[in-house]
Amino acid sequence: MNYKKKAYLDSGVLIAAFRGPEDISQKFLKLLGNEEYEFYVSDAVWMEIFPKAIYNKSNEEVEFYQAIFDNCIILNWDERILKEAKTLAKNYGLSAMDAFHIVFSVHEKIDEFITSETRNKPFFRVKEIKVINHDNLD
Repeated sequence: MNYKKKAYLDSGVLIAAFRGPEDISQKFLKLLGNEEYEFYVSDAVWMEIFPKAIYNKSNEEVEFYQAIFDNCIILNWDERILKEAKTLAKNYGLSAMDAFHIVFSVHEKIDEFITSETRNKPFFRVKEIKVINHDNLD
């Protein structure tokens, strides 16, 4: 059995894959089709992408996100995640949702945290996990 690299997909990756600039969208779509990866998302990702698309009746966008979720391992909230996210947010200056994403990734022993954020954002201060963006993708 071959080892698949575990990758957590930040919300921005899914948004950029669907409606981002063509060059970035193509990089993320190529990544999503890479069978060398096992992809992870969380309740936090769901909260950042689905409600607005559903409310705006953007059916194609909802279907796109659902197809991705159907092929990912979904990580769920619990009190432990909340407590640890608070600490991580304070340590690195992360926003609430960004702290949740990182904590989910650390707990699941994710190999790569993939984001659409630029390198000057707080994600890239985090030492507990390897953070990459579209600049690191082929």
